[in-house]
Amino acid sequence: MIEKAQLEALLGRLDADAETAALRYEELRQRLIRYFRWERSGEAEDLADEVLNRVARKLADGEAIEVVERYAAGVARMLLRESLTRIQRRDVALKKMVVPEPVDREALAGLDACLAELQPEQAKLILRYYAGQGSAHIAVRNQMAMELGLELNALRNRALRIRERLEACVQRRLGKLRDKSMNRDTSI
Repeated sequence: MIEKAQLEALLGRLDADAETAALRYEELRQRLIRYFRWERSGEAEDLADEVLNRVARKLADGEAIEVVERYAAGVARMLLRESLTRIQRRDVALKKMVVPEPVDREALAGLDACLAELQPEQAKLILRYYAGQGSAHIAVRNQMAMELGLELNALRNRALRIRERLEACVQRRLGKLRDKSMNRDTSI
C-alpha cells in the first residue's frame, strides 16, 4: 500500500504541476500494464501498481533516480521475474495437490479437523481468502491486504503457506483413514 508521502514524492518527480504529474503517472501506469499484458501476465494491473509502489517508496526514502520511467521499467522486469517464479511455485504446488475424487464426508471432516488445528486468525484468513468467485474474490483479497497492512503478494504468500499446511494435514488424515480401511479389508 502506497503512503501519501510516497505518492507525493513520485508525483513530484514526474512533474512540478500536480495535474501534469497525475497525467504522467496514469500514462506510466498504462504503459506498465501494457508491458505486463504483452508478457502474458494475468495480473497486469496489480503488477503495474506494485511497480509504482516500489518506485514511490524508493523516492520517498531519498533514492537518487535520474529517469523515473527508466527506473520503473527495470523494476517491472524484476517484478515480472518474481511473478513468474511465484507462478511456477504455485503450479508445482497445484500439481502435487491431490484432491480426493469425489469429495466425500471423510475428506470434508478431515478439512474441518485441520482447520480447527489452525490458529483462529489463520483459519479466518484462509477461509476469507478463498471465499467468493470472479472479481468479488479480488476485491476481498485487496481489502484483506489493506486491513492487514500487507502487500498483496505478501498476503498471497501467507495464504499459500497456510493452504500447503492444510493440504498436508488433510492428506495425512485421509492416509490414516485409507490405512484403517485397508486393514479392515485384509482382515476379512
